[in-house]
Amino acid sequence: HAGGGGGAPILGGLVTGSVACYNLLFAEEDVPYGATIFKVQPPIRHEAHRRSLWAAIKQRTLDAVTSGHAPVDPAGKPSHPDADGDFSRALAGTLAGANELLLPAFWTAARQEGLGLGDLAALLAWGPSRLLRLDPRKGV
Repeated sequence: HAGGGGGAPILGGLVTGSVACYNLLFAEEDVPYGATIFKVQPPIRHEAHRRSLWAAIKQRTLDAVTSGHAPVDPAGKPSHPDADGDFSRALAGTLAGANELLLPAFWTAARQEGLGLGDLAALLAWGPSRLLRLDPRKGV
């Protein structure tokens, strides 16, 4: 998973990567204080990192978008009535059931970024199947 916009030097060979959809949708600056629902791994970063992840998607440096699915029961994301959630006690992960939002959330954002339906299929189906070495049987 790529969570930030930085890169690492590569010493030959084929390198591929994926990004969790939430890292493309949210920036740290937009996370409300104490909103432990946003505690995920890799963590949500600054807007500049989010923009660089979109650039990597468009350049096909990152060739798969995933759900980042690590289901957590809402009880694992405690927040106080005054919205002062304790990030140190909250579990990192997406809320159980959030996977069903991957397609509509990513498609909405991808269109705003100028990507088309073919890009959507490549990033959500073909890219992951290639990373898992399931192509050409799956993801096509």
